[in-house]
Amino acid sequence: MDTNLKDYKIAQFGTGVLLRGLIDYIFQKGIDSKRLSAEISMIKSTSSDTALFTKHNCNYIVVESGIDDHKNNLTRYLSINCITEIISAGHEWQKLESLFKSDQLKLVVSNVTEAGLIYQVSENEQIPTTYPDRLTRLLYTRFEHFMGDPDQGIIIVPTELLVNNGSLLKSFVIKHAEDFKYGTDFLLWINTACIFCNSLVDRIVPGKWVPKSGEEVPEGVNELTVATELFYLWAIEGNEKVMDFFSFKSAVPGLVVIENIEAFREQKLRLLNGCHTMLSPIAYGLGCKTVEEMMNNPLIIPFFEQLCEREILPSLKKISPDAGSFYKEMKNRWLNPFIRHELKSILSQTVLKMQTRNGETINRFYSEFDYLPPFLTFGFSIFIWVYRPNMKHENNFSTLDFNQLEFEFNDEKAALLFDHWKDKTSHSMDIVSTILSDTRIFDHSFVALPGFKQTVIQHVSDLESQGLKTCIVNFLNLYRKG
Repeated sequence: MDTNLKDYKIAQFGTGVLLRGLIDYIFQKGIDSKRLSAEISMIKSTSSDTALFTKHNCNYIVVESGIDDHKNNLTRYLSINCITEIISAGHEWQKLESLFKSDQLKLVVSNVTEAGLIYQVSENEQIPTTYPDRLTRLLYTRFEHFMGDPDQGIIIVPTELLVNNGSLLKSFVIKHAEDFKYGTDFLLWINTACIFCNSLVDRIVPGKWVPKSGEEVPEGVNELTVATELFYLWAIEGNEKVMDFFSFKSAVPGLVVIENIEAFREQKLRLLNGCHTMLSPIAYGLGCKTVEEMMNNPLIIPFFEQLCEREILPSLKKISPDAGSFYKEMKNRWLNPFIRHELKSILSQTVLKMQTRNGETINRFYSEFDYLPPFLTFGFSIFIWVYRPNMKHENNFSTLDFNQLEFEFNDEKAALLFDHWKDKTSHSMDIVSTILSDTRIFDHSFVALPGFKQTVIQHVSDLESQGLKTCIVNFLNLYRKG
């Protein structure tokens, strides 16, 4: 046991599979190595239903499966028992305040999704509804309780997939603090005692683990058990204080704490996540249901390779020198036969993801080569054509997919898209034009690049007249590797 080992508390906002299959996995690895002593309070943000976590005392198994370095199948199991309580943010506020009054609380982590990391003033001043709002109030509770003690600042590490997520969260906290008139002393404490770290996470965690026929089911498996791939990475941008807290990283190879994570972030965001977002509407339109099916589709593979090699990798050359190696590893990860990664889950919140993951790549390519990236532009056009809610049931929006099955949109922009597509008298190309001009939907500079809107409209026109498969075949024939 490390003689410098300290008992810490960690507040974790979010209960999703990414946190359980990666962040809690890393903490558990640190605890099992005897280099970390910590208890995690898991905070449920989206609903008050904590029964499932309570039922299992927040304990579960992470099942890692994949192909090892010798091309052999490998499955590993890790018991997670580092989570000591589940708290409902909406119904147990006093319990949350008590947690933030603890001098053992040293770290706050979160994954409330990209759509949840926003600045939004709560309609009811007494009931905070967004994570940045809640965090601001809880930090102020801590500030008052410890009378502004600079030694009681907290390390705060968001894991939402947004560029400079730590800096973004800090800006929201400062805005809320100014809204609430918490005063200059609190703002000074936030700026000097608390550390907001940019970070990125990388692990495919498709969801609940379902054993295959005849597969061994280890003790401890329950409804919370999650399936993951073997690969994992949590890269954190931090100073010496942050590095000291995460000193157990020597026992956890996938945990990296460095001064600048841009190279890690950009190759992951633009290649892995950007391709997921760009390819999943295309693959879904072709009838694929999972990433594995997508990566075995004869139309997707050449599109994917040229998308990466012609457009994404050139835009990363000056930023991420190892992006080529990451790309090769990424292809193998996506072909993992053990991971059933549903395209429907990737399609969630695609409007925002398309902008945060691919918008800057389109801009960079245009800036470097002075023309629109053909594969990114064509892929975006297919997304616009496939991703069109035209049916409404109460507050849910859906469309018929290409197998004539109803596809429900999990997207905060679905209502806005529906308002455009519900007009049955307008031509599709006119609707696409108005969608691209609606800044409530697309608030990113790439949609205003010269010729972008016209090119997308032309692609949609071709899709309407020729169909998806024919358009992809014709497009690939134009850009065959030579």
